[in-house]
Amino acid sequence: MSENRSSPDKDSDDLTVEELRQWGEQLCWMILAMTPVVWWLQGESVSKDQFVVRVSLLVLSASGGVAFRIAALMRSRRAGQVANSNDDLADNVDAESDSQGAN
Repeated sequence: MSENRSSPDKDSDDLTVEELRQWGEQLCWMILAMTPVVWWLQGESVSKDQFVVRVSLLVLSASGGVAFRIAALMRSRRAGQVANSNDDLADNVDAESDSQGAN
């Protein structure tokens, strides 16, 4: 079963926080996608409580999906900024070493 994993460490069965975030986002979007089908199968709400639960599930899954997506975008942008700042730092070091070599 570990042969099908795409992680660098195929022998590890540890669940990382990043994997949990991805599964959480997937769950939110799947609930949101399946909600209309379930509502169609079950018919109209028969009580105010059932309506509140249905709408709450819809709102929470949409909010969760959007929150997970925004957090992932922020993490990827932050990682890109760190990579860019490291590149800038390397360029500065190269420029300094070139200027010192010219003296």
